[in-house]
Amino acid sequence: MLTPVVGRNVVANFGGSIWAGLMSLAFVPLYVQLMGIEAYGLVGFFLTLQAVLSLLDLGLTTTLTREFARLSILHATMQMRDLLRTLEIIYWSIAVINGLLIVSLSRVIATRWLHPEHLSIDVIEWAVIVMGLIITIQWPLALYTGGLQGLQRQVLLSGVTAAAATIRGAGALVVLWFVSPTITAFLVWQIAVSLGQTLVVAYILRHSLGKGERRARFDCLLLRSIWRFAAGMLAIGVVSTALTQIDKLILSKLLSLEMFGYYTIAATVAASLYRLITPIFTALFPRFSQLASSGDEHELARVYHRSCQLLATMIVPAAVFVALFAHELLRLWTGSAITAEQTHVILSLLILGTPPRAQRTRALVSRGSHTAPHRSRFGRRTGAARRGRWAAGLTCPAASDRGDGDPNRCRHGVA
Repeated sequence: MLTPVVGRNVVANFGGSIWAGLMSLAFVPLYVQLMGIEAYGLVGFFLTLQAVLSLLDLGLTTTLTREFARLSILHATMQMRDLLRTLEIIYWSIAVINGLLIVSLSRVIATRWLHPEHLSIDVIEWAVIVMGLIITIQWPLALYTGGLQGLQRQVLLSGVTAAAATIRGAGALVVLWFVSPTITAFLVWQIAVSLGQTLVVAYILRHSLGKGERRARFDCLLLRSIWRFAAGMLAIGVVSTALTQIDKLILSKLLSLEMFGYYTIAATVAASLYRLITPIFTALFPRFSQLASSGDEHELARVYHRSCQLLATMIVPAAVFVALFAHELLRLWTGSAITAEQTHVILSLLILGTPPRAQRTRALVSRGSHTAPHRSRFGRRTGAARRGRWAAGLTCPAASDRGDGDPNRCRHGVA
């Protein structure tokens, strides 16, 4: 069994993540109806832009989560406060640079990258400018969220996330319905919600750390101690972003905004399955970091294989079901036969790619918790398991109970 803290975090993360997913899915058909499919294509471009720029995170968010999880068991409050201030200064600087870059390229994006048929170039240019402002304001939210995850304040964090998702989704609908059914009005509302959420999460994180004996300060020595791990996380982020976003980036250039809007709808539904994956990742990463820091590899292996069972049991049936009934589900959800016809094949293909990505995510959880995974017996075991059958943990309970990740020892498993 998972520890009580991890179990409580998983349940809270599931609740917050599923509710946020429902909020994002429930209003999409209404957004498309009010703004038009081209405008929703711009929303898809904005999400792609956010994901690609996340590479400039430089692995700092995951590093902060790991370091807070490790330092929290040592009660090193002052070191955590200094680390937060150090990474915070870097993060806000990157946020400002990102915003200025997007604003300066807004005209080029509107005229040379995107291909509208009905929206004017001026409308698209203003929309891209607002996107730059949103990214600037929302960018540090990831860092503050990572800090709370490392402190295992995930129950409170899930509540804030769920509340923000409700305000973001329902509020945008109200703005479109009663104020202005335009993409600009939609994005301006996102600025307000992003600013509020960032400030609230930052306040909670600082309150959770408590007061130190002095003011927090920028410390270059802390950067020297974490740069190797951050570089490893950056490399993982580059690969992950290339695998998950390169299709959207290319298609946003090749397709018309209308067709990219349909692709965005399919991608939104496929991404909703990650709502089942992310809570497990979020809850387990701090726990893995603590166990790796304490050297308890037996417990680390046991928790890892239990999480493999849980993950495989949840996402494989869901992915297969959506892939088989994509047309019917889309028709029921959107109420539009045209939308269902345009997107159901794309959705089936995208959703079937989710289980392999989930397998990669759970492996990165365990690997990322080690400073030097190649020196760890657990790191070698999880690597062997990952190269074996995808659902080794699911089909061989005996191996999981032993903490043994070798799928070749499970003779009765299903390939």
